[in-house]
Amino acid sequence: MPPSEPNIPHLFIDSSTEENVLTWEAAINENPAVYQNCFVRRITHVKDLNNRVLHEYLQVIVEDKSSKFCTRLIAERLQQRDQVTIGRWKPFDHYQEKWSPEDCYYHPLELAATSEISSSGSSSSKSLEVLPLPLLTRSLPKDDLSVQRFANILGKAHWEHPDYNFIVYNCYWFSECVYEGVRAFQPTLKDHVWKYSWLKRKLWFISGAMKRAAERFLELQKHVPIGAPGNEPKVPSDEYYIKSLDEVIRLAQEVRL
Repeated sequence: MPPSEPNIPHLFIDSSTEENVLTWEAAINENPAVYQNCFVRRITHVKDLNNRVLHEYLQVIVEDKSSKFCTRLIAERLQQRDQVTIGRWKPFDHYQEKWSPEDCYYHPLELAATSEISSSGSSSSKSLEVLPLPLLTRSLPKDDLSVQRFANILGKAHWEHPDYNFIVYNCYWFSECVYEGVRAFQPTLKDHVWKYSWLKRKLWFISGAMKRAAERFLELQKHVPIGAPGNEPKVPSDEYYIKSLDEVIRLAQEVRL
């Protein structure tokens, strides 16, 4: 009998919910045994082309290794708070590689056939609530980054600068801070660079080709691979982790618009 869909609070749930990052972190830290088999497998830094300030956020894929089910969540900074969105997508079973890295990351995706996009009724960006353009994707081996550690990274980034600032400590800063904070846990990670990665932290004229690439990503979200090649890395100590994370966040603060 195949494994059943997991029921894990604050992670695998039935309806879309937004939680403050500190509330989410506290819930996971208070019940570590509940989340001991949940690991982050992929993080994508995304820019929303349908947002007037080209809002940036992270899409995160988390796997429950006991059931082999995965879920996708969003981590972001809004003007009111830093939050995690869970339950927006239905959990999926055995998230397998169905695209080669060359197809997913280095192809000019806006030139790919868009017949399935048109047939799905999402060919017009005006009709979409969000239009996510992928910038960078970071894959992690199994058992590398626990969801508890990821929650701690979110909390650490929040407390570095808890108040939103339009010019400096905005959604761009928060997304990059968390994205780079993951590197503190595993410094040797490599990014998959998407065609429009140069748009990170920029306000820019949005072309039709960019919108088509974002529409294509809406389709790719269903089956982008999460496997990371190479040997399983050695997990650093907690002392190294905290020290490195502080340094990464300090460096991220120096990046300005």
